[in-house]
Amino acid sequence: MIENFDQERLLDEERATIGLSEEEIYEFTRQIDKKLIERNSEDAGKTRLSSIHKAKGLEFDYVFLISTDEEILPNENILEWEEVNLFYTAITRVKKELYITASCWEECSRYIKCMDHSLVKLLPTNSPLIPGSQNLTHPHSNPSQAVVEIMGDWGEKKVFELLVNNKKIKWEKLVKNWQEIEGLQIDIYGETKEKIYFIEVKDWSESFYHSPTESLFRQKEIKKQHINRQKKIVENFNSSKKIIYLISFPSGELADDFKKFLAKEEIEELTIVHHDKIHSKTWEAEYNIKRIDEWITEKKKTIKVN
Repeated sequence: MIENFDQERLLDEERATIGLSEEEIYEFTRQIDKKLIERNSEDAGKTRLSSIHKAKGLEFDYVFLISTDEEILPNENILEWEEVNLFYTAITRVKKELYITASCWEECSRYIKCMDHSLVKLLPTNSPLIPGSQNLTHPHSNPSQAVVEIMGDWGEKKVFELLVNNKKIKWEKLVKNWQEIEGLQIDIYGETKEKIYFIEVKDWSESFYHSPTESLFRQKEIKKQHINRQKKIVENFNSSKKIIYLISFPSGELADDFKKFLAKEEIEELTIVHHDKIHSKTWEAEYNIKRIDEWITEKKKTIKVN
């Protein structure tokens, strides 16, 4: 499929033992993405039936997401965050219009009910348009607000709520959208007796990716943003307190991916955390990455012990 890639590089037994360099892997995945896009263009005017997983990395003018019912998407037997990733992949494959079908309003997926009605026209078969004022709870337990996290500042609200409600942290100041330095906005600024926290919050739309190429691109963008912010803070902000830079991701898995990227870049002054309240113990066990408020609390205890 990749005509221009050096196949001899892979077939040469002597060179194969060395392995591919990071640049070669990046170039290979870039060419794959390019070919997939070109093939997608060649299929114009045709209808493709595909699973969501097989549609990753592809884009279409019109997408029909079929049978988006509760217990199908999300599947009750799978972790919620995995299903959110899957739904996000599906709805971001479209260029022009997205059509989502479900059995009926009572049985449709919680993800549909959590979507902003100002962005979506909800029109079931043989039924009038559902008014925006209608109760959006679904018949299953614990309605999910996960789709809302894909758009807007829901992640910032969640992080701020976690920090405010953690009574073990004694904040002297805690504000959202801190803008005390000209040309700089920080999602959350926190100040305790000993430390100052500059916190950037990443939502699903900013941190989720569909291919290695996209992953590397987004990680480099986040790194670039951090370097620019840190430079402005160093040049324009003075304090005797210790300054800590935090980036919080919506899941421990995404946080771990970025943490590994920073390790390769040899960046140590930036701390990576998450703000997933539901799977906090899972992320700590699998990746040794803590939820943001728990990380701050633990560091405070360490200081007191020492």
